[in-house]
Amino acid sequence: MINKRLSVHFSSLAMKQKIIELAEINNLSASKLVEDLVSFRLYDSDYSKELLKKLEEGNYVKNRNMLPSDGFESAIKRSKFRFNVSTAEVTDILRGSFVTEVRSGDIDGFENDKIKYDKLTKTIFKCVREYIETQSTINWIDNGYSSFNSNLTLVFINDVNVSFVYYPQSDYLHIDFISKYVHTIPFVFDEKNNNEFVRYLDFDYIRFKTFKSYAEDGWDRRKHSHLIYIDRASNSKSGGFFIGIKYEDNGLFKSDEEKSRAELFDTETKIFFAHRAFKLKKYQIKDDKDPYIPNLLDGFQYGIEKAKKRYNHE
Repeated sequence: MINKRLSVHFSSLAMKQKIIELAEINNLSASKLVEDLVSFRLYDSDYSKELLKKLEEGNYVKNRNMLPSDGFESAIKRSKFRFNVSTAEVTDILRGSFVTEVRSGDIDGFENDKIKYDKLTKTIFKCVREYIETQSTINWIDNGYSSFNSNLTLVFINDVNVSFVYYPQSDYLHIDFISKYVHTIPFVFDEKNNNEFVRYLDFDYIRFKTFKSYAEDGWDRRKHSHLIYIDRASNSKSGGFFIGIKYEDNGLFKSDEEKSRAELFDTETKIFFAHRAFKLKKYQIKDDKDPYIPNLLDGFQYGIEKAKKRYNHE
């Protein structure tokens, strides 16, 4: 504070914009309006009906948590169109396979050492998660989980069953994983799909919560007026994915004139994992000289027999 000056930091951009709007309507500076509003609040000063009406609009911004949730829930479910093509929700299976190196000191004897077993499990789960998260948007599109017609696709992964084969002599792991319930929801941010509820969805705040923690712990109301349960995104009976509702416009909807050429064709994926989604199902320790890599997720013995027939090894 310098002499009579006091800087004010607004926690909500929407509230700051409302102050500027009120000042312009009443031919006041923003600082003068803030002083008048403080005086009005502290000393019950009398102001015009127009100013009181605008104050009510300000309360609407502040108390958006009084709006019913069904409007936001409906907005998440609606079909979207881009380039005159509809995009729809998808529920499918995700699977993958890759090889990664591991230090022998971290894995040798893991099957008989709980500490090593737990540490190795966390390392493998981290590798699988990073493998999934580093897949490009094009990969998600090519595999049918996302579409170039959407600006943003939310990918919800509920369960990831992991199996691996360890080759001691070369210190590497062959990892297989499968998720039997992957749900994707597309969004399009253009004038045709402009929606007053979607404008307040906080796509940077999506969390998996148990229903108990949601009911007992709530959420930070300074940042979000609601937390909305995302229907069908989870197959869990004890919890699910929730998205925050902002007090201010998320800024994702722009006219074509406001967008750069790159933004006109933007498509992005965001990936979310359920709590404790990863589970280790099977593992095998193999001789490096054995050329056959079993697919543990489809059955170890079946994989071996199939490989033998393919290479005429009986």
